Amino acid sequence: MPRVLLLEDDEDSLDMLSMILESVGFDVVGASATSNAVTALTRGTFDVVLADLLVDSTDLERSWNRIDELVRLAAPTPLGLLTAWPIKQDQIHAHGLAFALAKPCSTESLLGRLSSTLALPALTAQQQATLGEYFAALERQDWDALVALCTEDVIYHLPGSHPEFAGEVRGRAAFRQFSIDTFAKFLEPTFRIFTMRALPRGAVVEYEGHWRDADGVRYKLPGSVMFVFEGDLIAQIGVRVDPSRLQSLLAS
Repeated sequence: MPRVLLLEDDEDSLDMLSMILESVGFDVVGASATSNAVTALTRGTFDVVLADLLVDSTDLERSWNRIDELVRLAAPTPLGLLTAWPIKQDQIHAHGLAFALAKPCSTESLLGRLSSTLALPALTAQQQATLGEYFAALERQDWDALVALCTEDVIYHLPGSHPEFAGEVRGRAAFRQFSIDTFAKFLEPTFRIFTMRALPRGAVVEYEGHWRDADGVRYKLPGSVMFVFEGDLIAQIGVRVDPSRLQSLLAS
């Protein structure tokens, strides 16, 4: 299980990022101050360090000096930044960073960058087949085949505020009925898969979905899905789409 040292001084952000990373199989050690991160690096080893830039101070020069110290302490472990401060490409190289992501950052972008940085093992042929069949079953609206890919206690969750499509669904039977109800509104669905990337316990799939409404008007919306596996079965499904765009399309 890859270990991540996460340096973030905003408590809510630290908790949220830890929860996301732990849910897909990372072992997260959180640090709310640079001194805590220094202590963690001198006492333990990590596979990757993820840090905000302006921690402890809003003085930019001081903050970069602290990042340089963390890069030296962590070496050869890669260190990446997740920060609202604009980072130029030459700064990434000058400070020995593995990458820099701008806040706000989508979950799939963060997980994709961590996956490529860590060079995680490729998905097995069976896992790739399972993911392909998941989207094929949705296109065929073959609900029995869909839930057969999942564990009995599968969890499906879609964050957001839409009253119909946000929330959490637990168990095969509930997930089957939820899928039936949902795709009664998204007719003739098709999915164009762009990437499948491994996570410690699963995968993230980026796609573009197409469908038509009852009047025959066709729509498309990009999105991504995070999967957690138990063996070759799907144990968790986390859908990520732009909720404001989804609501706009449904209202049009």
